[in-house]
Amino acid sequence: MLRLVNAFNISIKILLYSNAGSKQKEKVMLEQTKIVLANVSFDLGLFRKELIKALKWLQPSEVAALKNWCSENFSGRFDEIATEVLHPQLSL
Repeated sequence: MLRLVNAFNISIKILLYSNAGSKQKEKVMLEQTKIVLANVSFDLGLFRKELIKALKWLQPSEVAALKNWCSENFSGRFDEIATEVLHPQLSL
């Protein structure tokens, strides 16, 4: 049931994205990224993979918002991955 609801939410967001302006598209993509990361948070490998993919297509302002969101929602569990992916210069 949860997967069906998530699939429906994704379909609605894609429809909104296709009809949205530039600023609205940015917001939709960021929100979609948050949904995906929350859904894959059970697996460290998947979380890392989705986070890397998101950084490739989000705008710099969205990346900053995503960093804040990750630290608020996943601090502790994913600190190493977040540091490695979001702040690569710190993990050297």
